[in-house]
Amino acid sequence: MFPYLILALGMVCNATGIIFAKRFVNSLAESGIKWTSLGSVIPTRLSNINLYMSVVLFGCGFAAYLFTLSRINLHIAYPLFVSVVMVLVTIASAVLFGETIHLKNIIGIAIIIIGIFVLATAK
Repeated sequence: MFPYLILALGMVCNATGIIFAKRFVNSLAESGIKWTSLGSVIPTRLSNINLYMSVVLFGCGFAAYLFTLSRINLHIAYPLFVSVVMVLVTIASAVLFGETIHLKNIIGIAIIIIGIFVLATAK
């Protein structure tokens, strides 16, 4: 059970890191900075906390994922990790950024949730 809790923590960290990454690139657009190259963006926005939070959360999520790989089979851990993060990010994008979730998105999320259940209960 403990490895699955750590995997869940990694999922939340990764999804939250993606949200902070989106907030970072949104701040670039709001300030009129053009995303022409990484070298043109990073020096001008190094004081943006969203960038740092994204990197730290991705790192924590990756560390949690690595920990779980020694305790959960890869064919279970990877699909769970990716699919749950996908669902979390889809919901968060609608709630936090006002992005529209269409019927096809909802159907896809339902299929993913069913797949997560099948993976998690497979023996």
